[in-house]
Amino acid sequence: MRARQQKNSTVNGCAALFLFIIIVLLIIGFVGFNWYTAAANNPNSTNEEIVTFKVEEGDNLTSIAPRLEKAGLIQSELALKIYLRLNNLSPSIKAGDYSISKNLTLAELIGQLETGVFKKSIWVTLREALRPDQAAIIIDEEFDDVGDLKKFSASEYIAINDNPAAYQFEADVQAFLDTYKPASAPLIGFLYPDTYNLNADSTALQVINKQIQTFISRLSENGIDPANYNPSGDFNSFYEALILASIIDKEAAGADDRQLISSVFHNRLENSWPLQSDATINFYTKRDDPRSTLEETQMDHPYNSYLYAGLVPTPINSPGVVSIYASINPKESNYFFFRHDKDANIYFSETLSEHNQSIYLYP
Repeated sequence: MRARQQKNSTVNGCAALFLFIIIVLLIIGFVGFNWYTAAANNPNSTNEEIVTFKVEEGDNLTSIAPRLEKAGLIQSELALKIYLRLNNLSPSIKAGDYSISKNLTLAELIGQLETGVFKKSIWVTLREALRPDQAAIIIDEEFDDVGDLKKFSASEYIAINDNPAAYQFEADVQAFLDTYKPASAPLIGFLYPDTYNLNADSTALQVINKQIQTFISRLSENGIDPANYNPSGDFNSFYEALILASIIDKEAAGADDRQLISSVFHNRLENSWPLQSDATINFYTKRDDPRSTLEETQMDHPYNSYLYAGLVPTPINSPGVVSIYASINPKESNYFFFRHDKDANIYFSETLSEHNQSIYLYP
């Protein structure tokens, strides 16, 4: 009898334990189901904050799940993986830089990553021979059209140009600058003039990175090797060739004149003559009159190429590839003078008397 009672007691204990386990599993399942349902079907958050998220080529949802969770775009990496498994999904997501709200459902998030990036953008054209302060104003005005998305700052753009050592650039840009720009020099000369399509939320640093990357590409596309900067023997570095290119860019009225203008400056450099460029003086005074006044040619500053022979300390603008090519590859000539008349026609002279006669005949 006692054995039977013990057996019944054991059976009852097992049943109770089994029932307890079932209840616990049901509770866990119920909680888990509610958690998953909420994570899968409800918005991830009530927070509408926009998060920038980058998807690289070759990424898939499983590989980026941890980063999505860390960025606060999903409640759980596990919930995303369960959602994909239960719904038999293997979405093909597109690479790009996304601006994603934190309040999306999983379905909305996946849909956005499948559709790909569409960002509002602006077009801006930067002509040749602009100073950075002039370019900053032009870019800033274009970004005014994007409203609250605007992150570009003209003052930051100028600050980066003036003190690039205080900023971290993209790896390819930094390597190029480290190779070809003197450490203490500003970025003027490297901010390539072109037509750019820029994301509406681009910062000044992102714009500058894109300009310098374009500069690197344009040099390569046009067969200009910055390591081969000195066929004429007048330069000590590519930076010096860039300085002369910027002067040529400002002085030239047309592309056909640039190699001859370059020859005038090279002849002067070889003979230790001052370049006598009004463009360098205008860079210092920020006055865009093509002709300097007599008073301006007598002002004592390092950009006065009437007073001092040799090149000025920095480029005076960011030149195009045509002027850079002309700087490195001047035409052969005996010219030491050139000038433009009031109709922008150009005249070259070998001697001062010829130059003065040109002024008299073709004012």
